[in-house]
Amino acid sequence: MDEVDQENTSFVTSQGLFCHKMMPFGLKNARAIYQRFVNHMFRPQIKRNVEVYVDDMLVKSQDEKGHLDNLQETFDTLRQYHMKLNPSKCAFGVSSGKFLGFMVSHRGIEANPDKIQAILDMKPPQNTKEIQSLTGRVAALNSKRWVVYVDGSSTRHAGGIGVVLQSPEGDKLKHKVRLQYQTTNNEVEYEALLKGLELAKTMEAKSILILGDSQLIMGQMNGIYEAKEERMRKYLNRVMCLMKRFEEADFIQILREKNVKADIIAKEASANESMDEVDGFNTCQA
Repeated sequence: MDEVDQENTSFVTSQGLFCHKMMPFGLKNARAIYQRFVNHMFRPQIKRNVEVYVDDMLVKSQDEKGHLDNLQETFDTLRQYHMKLNPSKCAFGVSSGKFLGFMVSHRGIEANPDKIQAILDMKPPQNTKEIQSLTGRVAALNSKRWVVYVDGSSTRHAGGIGVVLQSPEGDKLKHKVRLQYQTTNNEVEYEALLKGLELAKTMEAKSILILGDSQLIMGQMNGIYEAKEERMRKYLNRVMCLMKRFEEADFIQILREKNVKADIIAKEASANESMDEVDGFNTCQA
């Protein structure tokens, strides 16, 4: 950590006052900062012979000789940035195994058989709620992707945005923004959607699943409803432009009770007059 930031991590013990010299994972934005760091470190290797998510790393190869070369390249990168590995948590020469909840082998990245069996064991859906639940589970199996929950809250004087990003591993990162101006319900829902896309791109997500409870906004994104108002068309165009930055982006409407966390965050943001952007992503840029 920079020396000027170390005092911000100060804590008191019976032996005196201490502070962290290295960034602890207990900080709200520690995981996001560390993810950007390892993305920068392994940028030349990611997708080619390395996959990395926070402190989970996978070196992949097609054959034994190539694997030794890939390991050497990875170790060289680690030495360049003075990073060390815990030998007790490393495994070498593995032909297949689980990584971030998916099965990785010579065939590529596949869905976890346990998750597939859970879907096969489900009863046939009987109503809209059960169909949406099944759709969400199947979509999550299709690829290793980030899931983004978005919601907006509009009051008389301000708007609030709530975003919950869920990593492929299941970790959740929250973000809220207070809009210092009056917005309509549809406008703040689009603002939440835009912020969710921007944050997902900041995390360098390639494939995303956007979940929101606004029937109109999700309907417009899927072509079910037409954006007739000029302002809605402008919002829709902005979202379509951001979508081009991802390899895959799907939009699914979910029930409000399935979007509780994003809803609570959005309402907190719209109600708190003293806040600006807060939580783990306040420094992120698209």
